[in-house]
Amino acid sequence: MATYVICHLIYFNYIICYINKRISHKNKKNKQKNKETHLIFRSLPSSSLAPPPSPLLKKTLEIQQSSMMANISLSMGIKVRIQAII
Repeated sequence: MATYVICHLIYFNYIICYINKRISHKNKKNKQKNKETHLIFRSLPSSSLAPPPSPLLKKTLEIQQSSMMANISLSMGIKVRIQAII
């Protein structure tokens, strides 16, 4: 009976380690993604140079923010022009 209990404890320990490993990997991946996003937004020109946007334009910027992320791989000059057009 003791062997049975020990085997189950080892098995549950293995399962818990596996779950912790998966969670750790996911957290590390999210942390890297957040770091990249932070660097991207730090490299964009400051909004203090532009006039304050109208509420409609601000809403449009919020909606199109995900599509703007796809264009960040372009050079900064093109990125600035895309922001000015929007």
